[in-house]
Order: sequence, then C-alpha cells, then structure tokens
Amino acid sequence: MVEMTQTRMNWMRVLLALIDLALLNAGVLVAYWLRFDGNFPRNDVIEFYQQAGFVLVLAIAIFYAFGLYNRVWQYASSEAVLAIVGAVTSTAIITGLVLWVRKTPSASPMAMTMVGLVWLSLIGASRFVWRMIRQYLHMHNGGGAGARTQRRVLIYGAGEAGAALARRVEHDREGVLEIIGYVDDAPHKQNMMVRRHRVLGTGDDVRTLVHDLTVDEVIIAIPSAPGETVRRIVDLCKDAEVAYSLLPSRLETMDEPVSLSQLREVEVTDLLSRDPANFPVDTCGEYLQGKCVLVTGGGGSIGAEICRQAVRFNPRKLVVFGRGENRIHEIYQELRRHAPELQVVPVIANFASPGVAEAVFRQHRPDVVFHAGAHKHVYLMETNVTEAVRNNIFGTELVVAAAVATGVERFVLISTDKAAEPSSVMGGTKRMCEVVAARAVQSDISTRIISVRFGNVLGTNGSVLGIFEKQLRAGQPLTITHPEASRYFMSCEEAALLVIEAGNPVHEAGTYLLDMGDPVLIQNLAAELIRLWGGDPDDPSKYEYIGLFPGEKLHERLTNPWEKLERVSSYLFRLDGPSFDPDADVDLALGQLKAIATEGDEDDLRKALFDCIASLHPRADQELANAPELDPERRSSKS
Repeated sequence: MVEMTQTRMNWMRVLLALIDLALLNAGVLVAYWLRFDGNFPRNDVIEFYQQAGFVLVLAIAIFYAFGLYNRVWQYASSEAVLAIVGAVTSTAIITGLVLWVRKTPSASPMAMTMVGLVWLSLIGASRFVWRMIRQYLHMHNGGGAGARTQRRVLIYGAGEAGAALARRVEHDREGVLEIIGYVDDAPHKQNMMVRRHRVLGTGDDVRTLVHDLTVDEVIIAIPSAPGETVRRIVDLCKDAEVAYSLLPSRLETMDEPVSLSQLREVEVTDLLSRDPANFPVDTCGEYLQGKCVLVTGGGGSIGAEICRQAVRFNPRKLVVFGRGENRIHEIYQELRRHAPELQVVPVIANFASPGVAEAVFRQHRPDVVFHAGAHKHVYLMETNVTEAVRNNIFGTELVVAAAVATGVERFVLISTDKAAEPSSVMGGTKRMCEVVAARAVQSDISTRIISVRFGNVLGTNGSVLGIFEKQLRAGQPLTITHPEASRYFMSCEEAALLVIEAGNPVHEAGTYLLDMGDPVLIQNLAAELIRLWGGDPDDPSKYEYIGLFPGEKLHERLTNPWEKLERVSSYLFRLDGPSFDPDADVDLALGQLKAIATEGDEDDLRKALFDCIASLHPRADQELANAPELDPERRSSKS
C-alpha cells in the first residue's frame, strides 16, 4: 500500500512538472503577444527559443529546488506563495541573463518583465485555482454530504481569532460549518473582506442578519472580550433567537492555536470575567523557567490550575503533591497529555503528618513552592474544628519549615479574603496561616515567603456556581443565603496566574491581595445563570432564601483594620502593616493552640482559635489605616 501511494505521488509530480512546462511555454507566447499589442512576433519568439529554450527545461529543476513539487496545495499558506514567487523570479532572471549574454535583440527588458509576470500568474493560478474550487465545493456542499448538513454561522469578531477560526472551518474535512460572514463593532472594518468573507454589520445588525441569511449559530470569537462585552453579545443573540457559542480566552486555552474543538457554550464565568488586556499572561511566570516547581493541594481546583498555568513557562520539573489520589491522577494525566516533554511527578502524601513535607522536599529539591493545600469549605470547618486547625495551621507550619530547611527560593501561601477579620473557623485558620508565614519572614532565612489573599473562585469544587447548576438541572429553585449577600469573584484561570505573578522575584516577602474588582451580589450571579439557561430571572419562584450559614458574613472584607494597600501591579496590592503584634509570643500561642487541639474538644478549640487570633492583633498604636473594604477611592488613590 505504501509503495502504491508513493508511485502515485511520483506520477502526480511528473504530471505537475509537464503542466508547468506547458504553462512556461504558453507564458512566453502570451507575453510576446501582449508586449506587441496583439501582433504576434513570430521571428522574435523563434529567436527566444533558439537562444534560451533550454532554460524552460532547467526551470523544472528550479521549481523542484523551491519545493513546488513537494507540497499539498490544498493546505498551502503564504509561505507557499513566497516559494512560487522565488521559483518564477529565479527562472526569469536566469532566462534574461542568458538572452543578454547571447545578445538577443528581441529580448528587451520590457519583454522579459512581461514574460516573468505572465509566468507568475500562470504558475500561481495552477496551484491555487484548483484549491479554491475544492474549498468552494467543500463549503457549499458539506464535503459531499448534502447542502443543509452544515450549520450556517456568523463569526462575531473579525480580528485575529476570527480569521484563525475561519481558516480552521475552511480546512475542516467534516465540513459541519458554513461561514456566512462576520459581525464586528469596529466602524473601519465594515464591508471589509477577511479570508474571503465579508464583515456584514455590527452587533446592532445581528437580529436582521440572522433572519435574512438563515443563520443557525453565532460564534463569539473575541478571546480578549471582558465579561460585559460577552454579556451584551449574548443578549443580542437571545434577542435574535439564535444559538451561540464562544471561543474561550487565552487563559483557558493555554495559548494553544485556535481550533474547532475549543468552541464551547457560554458560561457564567465568561459574563463576569474582566478585561484581560493588562493581564501578565506571557511574563508573570518567566521566573519558573528551568525551575523545579512544587504545588501542594495539586489535585484541588486552585492547585490543579496553578499546575496548568505553570506549564506554559517551561519549568524543569513539576511536583504535584496531594493526598487525594483520584484528583492527582486526573491532573497528572492531563499534564502528561498537554506537556509530554515535562517531567511531572505525582506525590500522594499528607503534608500535615510530621516529617512528610520535609522528606518530599528533600527528595525533589523544589525551587518554587505554591502551598494551595487546605480545607476551604466554611460550613464544613465549623463542625470539624480540630481537622481545620490541624491541617490548615499546623500543616502549613510543617510545609513552611520544610521549605526553609531545604532552601526553597520562593514560597507562596494561598490565603483567602476570609482571613480578614475572620468570623469562621476556616477564615480563622487561614489568618493563622498568614501569621505562620509572617513569623518565618522575620527570621534570618533565604526563602522568600509570600501570602496571597483573594476571594471566591468561580468553577471550583463546591463553589456556589456548581451548586446553582446542579439545582437548575434538577429543576429546583436556586438557594441564596440572603438577597443582599455579596462576594468577590475571580475565574480559576485568573486566580492561578495572579498567584504565580505574586511569586515573581520582583515582589518582596509579605502579604499580598489580588485586585478582585467589585463585589458581586449572589442574587445577580443567580439571575445571570438563570438567563443563560433560558429561564426568567424575574420569576420569584426561581429563588429560595435560606439564611447565612454559621461563620458566614453578609459581605466579605479584604483587609484587616491595621493594613494599608499599596498597588504593585495592575492586579496586585501589597498589604503594609504588621501581620501580628511584634511583642506577642507566636510560638507560645501556637503551642497552646496545639495542646488544646490534642484534647479533641471542638468548642474549646474554636474559642482558643479566636482567642489566639485576638492576642496576636497589632496594638492600636501600630495600626496604619482603617481599610475594611477595597472601595473605589482607595483603589484610585493607589493607582
């Protein structure tokens, strides 16, 4: 079979060479005919062949050298055009030099220029006209499967992503999509052609275009669009009663080339995402290149996403450390598929067990550690205080000690906005984690330790978004704690990249806060989701108010009263102010907490946890600012 295929390819090359030879000869005749205004100069043509006819045979070798017989022209690109121009130009120059050396009177510069241009037109046409015919038939006949097996689509966005998507559609052998044209809101793009398809109008024209052109689907191909833009386009599609899908952002696609497999339904996270124009996608993790990176909690939502985003910066080794074997298995297999050349090491272990973290660190010698492992569900930790304290506080203490003992360069602790003036056990344990990290920073160590505080992450395991989606599938009302409850939200991809940015060597040790934007009412989040699912968000029966859980706040705070914000980048603040009273004995406080934790009385331990936090508060004369929330005035004053 292989020999038959190779023989067929060889015959195709011979046939193409014979066609080229015929076109070169035809080109000479046409060029001289044009040069002399339709009066065919028979003697001049005969003189041309006598002096330089052999060059036309030599041209076949030149074409071969330029790769004109080793291409699949159906998929040829701009590089192939340059090859044709190079081959034809070389042939024309050699022909002109031969005629000049032989002092051929009829070979004037004008005549030879005309010959070269006609050759270029004929050879180029021979390669691309058939390709265009095949693509036209493919696009309008569904690859032979029947004209209406295709979905007629409008591409919203005539930029780079839209053009790349069109290219994929044109080359898709299954031919499931037929591009009708583009929609773009830029005035200067109206009526312009992008890859043989016209920009037919703006968003205001979507309804008319959908109905007049029988459009089946609108594809939103603006990966850089902020949530408010996506929301507006979705509303336009709903008004036009047409299906819609989306080409996701670079944060989600990990910079992979545009492909049809990336198309997906619009999710509520797309409606809440912020303008990624200033996102440090390409530079925030350059310091990870060639390093050994270790992520605790690597199987969790945040830890796994940190692993995914870290891969784009080419670390030497990635250690995925966690105790849930199924989740570690899933992210390990995913990373192996995405980056087969990267050494990924899965470690199943519990860092809260004494000696475990240091043993893992000594074995793998990480340069950078992201400590994402923690218990994070507020209501669960209210009834599991001992486990929360043991895992979050004393587990972090062991991981920090292991990092210092093994000379880790940078250590990044994942904290939470619930650590600011904590009201829950989970928030209290994370506040103490920040204290553990800050205590280590004050020691004479080489490890740079950073705590990163941020709010809720959409799409993580057990997040409110996942709960809402399950309730919608079951036809149940969405349960909301309070109609005025609000939270700060980020996408998982945003949070992971900004955590990596926080670990950048340009940032000093200390506690940092991700700029979470404005808080979002849970009621509004629920309404957006209901609207996406085709429901009526104004229907009161769609909601059920159940009251705040123990430990929950109506509104989260991002800072403690003694902390002052200093903006260090577009999406990152540094918290100035002491993490704890410098006169307090942190070791003694932790020791007392540990002693009570071993006794197993949950109520006593909860009280001891908050007593410990209160005892470590900086004194009033050490407080730098009263900054309970990140309001617009504070943000602008630090911009």
